[in-house]
Amino acid sequence: FANGPNIWVCRLDGTGLRKVYEGNTRYVRFPAWSPDSKAVAFVDNEIVRVASLDGKEVAVKSADGAVARSISEVLWLP
Repeated sequence: FANGPNIWVCRLDGTGLRKVYEGNTRYVRFPAWSPDSKAVAFVDNEIVRVASLDGKEVAVKSADGAVARSISEVLWLP
């Protein structure tokens, strides 16, 4: 879940809470799980980013090499 500038994950029963992304902006928006549940995409400071559950994060690029600007530009592949 998103809380302010951070992305947190936990088990379904609420245990195991941990931060996988710490942002520098006021808030992150539109978190969306990858199909394999190993990463979450979200918008931070108008840039689409992906955080893996180990806390590694990268900016996502669209097919033309520009920074993706919306979750709809992220295509999860199996």
